[in-house]
Amino acid sequence: QSCARQGSQPQGKPQRNNQPSIMAETPLPTSAVLTSIAKHIAVNCKSENRAFMECKKENRDPEACLAVGESVTKCTVALLKKLNATAPKELKAYYECMDYYS
Repeated sequence: QSCARQGSQPQGKPQRNNQPSIMAETPLPTSAVLTSIAKHIAVNCKSENRAFMECKKENRDPEACLAVGESVTKCTVALLKKLNATAPKELKAYYECMDYYS
C-alpha cells in the first residue's frame, strides 16, 4: 500500500495560468502523513498559513487566494522532503502507525 497518491488536476478544470502547478509535479501525501507532520507544518509554514487565512478572510473569490495557497503547499512539500531526507524510517513508521490506528 502506498502512502502517497499521484495528484492530478480534475477533468474539465483548466490550469489558471501557464506556470506548472506544484500539484502536477509532486505526489500528494495522504491524510495520515499530513496529520503526522501537522505540528511541524504549523511551526515551519506559519507565515504562509497566516497569509492564506488573511487572504481568505478578505476575499470571497476563491481565485484571489490561489497563489497564496500554492505557497502553503510549496512550504508543506519542502518540509515533507526535508523530513524524508533526514528521518525517513522514523517518519514512515509514524505515519503508518497513524494510518493503521485511524
